[in-house]
Amino acid sequence: MPAEFDLIQDLYWQSCPACTQPRAFERPPCPDGHGRDCPELVCTACGCALLLDTPAQPVRSAGAA
Repeated sequence: MPAEFDLIQDLYWQSCPACTQPRAFERPPCPDGHGRDCPELVCTACGCALLLDTPAQPVRSAGAA
């Protein structure tokens, strides 16, 4: 088992859209290398995932070269 699974994860109190009530959320191990800055949270009751902050990416129109 990778070492990141041995770390104690921080819990966050959020409203869960699937449970429809406040629940504890935790950050899962991040395969993208974000560590504690990973934008994903997972509900500890039902597993619903939340993406809190997406990185800004430039948007190109279909006609742009």
